[in-house]
Amino acid sequence: MKAHLETSFGVMIQVPGEKNPVKQTMNNGIQGGGENEILGLMDVFGPLLPQDHEITSVVETEKTEYAAD
Repeated sequence: MKAHLETSFGVMIQVPGEKNPVKQTMNNGIQGGGENEILGLMDVFGPLLPQDHEITSVVETEKTEYAAD
């Protein structure tokens, strides 16, 4: 049996002077969110960041459990 456990989102933020982006994670996301809703996280986080920081992407992570019936 397949069961959805959780969905989380990582907003990847490029910080000036840093080689790798910083990930800001949000847990307890809804399952099956559409691409527009997920990319909308950029619009939510963008105004909260310093002007020299840039959101590069959003990473969706889903955890699923498979168990014998």
